Amino acid sequence: MKTRTILVTGASRGIGRALSDRLANNGHVVVGVARGRDPTFPGELVPIDFGDDGAAAGALQALTKRYSFDGVVNNVGMAKLHRLGEINLSDVEEMLRLNIHSAILTTQSVLPSFMESRWGRIVNVTSLVTTGTALRSGYAAAKAALNSLTRTWAMELAETGITVNAVAPGPTETEMFRRNTPAGSEAEARFLSTIPMRRLGKPEEIAAAIAFFLSEEASYITGQVLFADGGGSVGALQSDSLWCEPHMERARLLSAAMASRKSRERQDTSVPLRRLRVAIAKKGPPEVHDKAAVLTKSCPVWPRFCSKT
Repeated sequence: MKTRTILVTGASRGIGRALSDRLANNGHVVVGVARGRDPTFPGELVPIDFGDDGAAAGALQALTKRYSFDGVVNNVGMAKLHRLGEINLSDVEEMLRLNIHSAILTTQSVLPSFMESRWGRIVNVTSLVTTGTALRSGYAAAKAALNSLTRTWAMELAETGITVNAVAPGPTETEMFRRNTPAGSEAEARFLSTIPMRRLGKPEEIAAAIAFFLSEEASYITGQVLFADGGGSVGALQSDSLWCEPHMERARLLSAAMASRKSRERQDTSVPLRRLRVAIAKKGPPEVHDKAAVLTKSCPVWPRFCSKT
């Protein structure tokens, strides 16, 4: 395996950190970009504020003089929630700036090195919300634009040895997700109701998908958006019956069960955690599942995802 040098934005936490750890463990050189510093980071972590385009461009140029990059992962992003009629345009501008400007600046800074070597990997981290998620107008617009950039850049670079792809995570257990979606909340229940696997993703699972696109083996794949979402992009295509009230009640119960499980794990380490996790993953705690089974008898969609066996 050839050692590659990869630039990762938003590298200090969540998906970015999980990816950085994975790449470093596989022998690659990782240069991370984040707002702060972290002495435990598995490589060099450079503080860059993407709120200032000029300063960010200068800092990125300085990095390209010190490293010859082989791949870039545009992972930095932010989300603010608004309902239609209450959308704050300054928040939308901020989301577009951080999600889109950062990707363009970072990719353009490393592009000359890619072109010179006739090899490169560009991976944009987008989101399942582009398929339609309430309260995410600005965030979905920014991530949809990033999906579009992925396809455009793939077309422009198709004959250069440089591939451009995107990974669109579903709801993933990260700090950013939890800021907007507390454990046990109605928002979490609504997310889980659209995920056939009935659980949140792990940062390490998303990192694995990104790492594949960075690999030698992904050389014939470009312009693609891979949904790493527990089946959420499939569930999003279901009929309106997916949102029936019994179905939503089942999701709320499942969300509460997940929150209860985490509370038990913190309070009592003697609980057989593996057994508890398996029970919840299959059908929730017995008392929760029994109630949910009664509520969802008339739901034409949920029984496909929920079994007592």
